[in-house]
Amino acid sequence: DGDGGGERSEQAVPRGRSLRGGRGPGPGLGARALRQFCQSLSDRSAKDILRIYQHSASQLGQEGAVAALRRLAALSQEGSVSTEDAPAIQRLIRGLSVQAGRGELEAQSLASMAWAFAKLAVEDAPLRDALSAAAIARIDDFAPHDLAHTSWSLACLCCSHRPLLDAMSSQAMRTMAEFNP
Repeated sequence: DGDGGGERSEQAVPRGRSLRGGRGPGPGLGARALRQFCQSLSDRSAKDILRIYQHSASQLGQEGAVAALRRLAALSQEGSVSTEDAPAIQRLIRGLSVQAGRGELEAQSLASMAWAFAKLAVEDAPLRDALSAAAIARIDDFAPHDLAHTSWSLACLCCSHRPLLDAMSSQAMRTMAEFNP
């Protein structure tokens, strides 16, 4: 039923698994543990995801935090996120935005955040500006799908951040051969 109730453990990853070894600065999930964590999100409620994140944020790293944000955004579209969840979601977004501002997020994470912002209808200009600045700094790392997600997100939010749009346009021209119809 997706409510995460029953006998399911609140644990973010299986016992005994190392959470170290993720890419980028700071701790993060190993590739296998990250896949397991992401798969476990699909049948969890927003409250369960937020509870797991609150208890395991330092272990989840940026990849896990972005995965949690993406799932929360999808649940929001399904009407499965309550207004009482908003403050915790806002804390998650702000934490990721701080990482973005420090240049700690990879291109795919930035594109995923932009997608989640659009799905959640985040209209916080300072957060968008931090994400935009981080995306510009990493624009050479944006793959075609990252550019597509970010472009769609900007359109949904009616955001016309000219420096980011210019940088994305230049990157799209450089990687045009990689785009698949």
